[in-house]
Amino acid sequence: MSGPKYSYTKIDQERARLLIKKLEEEIEKARCDELKKEISAQMERIEKSVQNANLPKYTAYIQKAESLIPESDSLAELKKYIKLYDTISAEEYNLGSNSDSLTDALEKYNNKNIRLNNIHKTIESTLLRLKSEYDRALLNRKESDFLSKEWKNPREEYRLCSPKVQQAYNRALESIIETENFDELKMTLDTVIENHNIDDDYKIKQIEMRAQASEISSVMSENILRMLKLKTEYLVLSKKLNRDTNVMPKTFDELTEEISKMKNELEQLTLNDYINRSLETVMEELGYDLAGSDVMTKQKMSKKYYDFSKNSVINVSTSQNGALMFEVLGRDNKGATRNKSVVKHDMELFCPDYELIKQKLIKHNITLEKEVLFEPDEKYARFISIDTDSQKSRRRVKHEKRLQHNE
Repeated sequence: MSGPKYSYTKIDQERARLLIKKLEEEIEKARCDELKKEISAQMERIEKSVQNANLPKYTAYIQKAESLIPESDSLAELKKYIKLYDTISAEEYNLGSNSDSLTDALEKYNNKNIRLNNIHKTIESTLLRLKSEYDRALLNRKESDFLSKEWKNPREEYRLCSPKVQQAYNRALESIIETENFDELKMTLDTVIENHNIDDDYKIKQIEMRAQASEISSVMSENILRMLKLKTEYLVLSKKLNRDTNVMPKTFDELTEEISKMKNELEQLTLNDYINRSLETVMEELGYDLAGSDVMTKQKMSKKYYDFSKNSVINVSTSQNGALMFEVLGRDNKGATRNKSVVKHDMELFCPDYELIKQKLIKHNITLEKEVLFEPDEKYARFISIDTDSQKSRRRVKHEKRLQHNE
């Protein structure tokens, strides 16, 4: 019965489990590689950021201010933020050996970069405020007085805003120092502190209200670590499926759904790949040489054509849903005669090999189910053009000798 033969492949449960386990190991390795690459890039960005910040240059400003306005809150803030910057820039995080620990490390380095950038911006703005205080204090004193006297409490003379407003402002800055939209939030705080049409109490309320709003927003925002894991997973799976990685779903639900689909597709492709490789091995063991192949992307089907005789080839078609077909096809090469009876004869000759193929596939933990077998008949005879070079023709000799034995 070697007319067209249709069936579905089934891989033994334990073999399938091992294949999926190997796939998961490959995905985990790809995750780790992607995360290590991102961590390395983030560390380079941090290093450049620290070099560009050039904190030693602030020493001269601090020394100058200490000589004139040593009790300035802005001076104290500047020292505090410089010390904080030094502390954070020296932080290093354990990378670990799996994707979870690497994701945690990447999130920490991302956060470190954000904090350093925000602190540096705060240092710059604090320095500007300190400079204004210094210039105002300098104008209020004669140089001779400055050189000969120790000013015990000059702060009220040069302060740009009241101590309680400045303290509220400093607390607000600390509360938003780790936020990605630091610039935007700081701008709203600066707008309040620079508004001279409102009194101090109202300024403080406005500052505290904005700081609280940012904290609430931070609490209600999406979990950064979870999103980082999902994005990494999406990126890795997309690359394995050769998909565009430029467009990525933005919400948790969309990412989770798409990742689930891609995982299922990869698992199916892994099982199909095993089936195809096993079929290739079996066909090779039986002396078949590959004459050609074709991939039908839309139908999610692959076809391989094996030399059978000078008159025919065997079409082995597999699809992603596990469907399998064997079909004897007549050669439709230039100058050849379409002889259906010859193709029918080759169908009959293929019968013993089909049974051998099934037996050998069992050794690969693959069985054929739901078989639909058709008798050899000229009505099933179809023809296909296959380019065959002389080398393949020579390789086919050993196979044709076995065919003679089947006859």
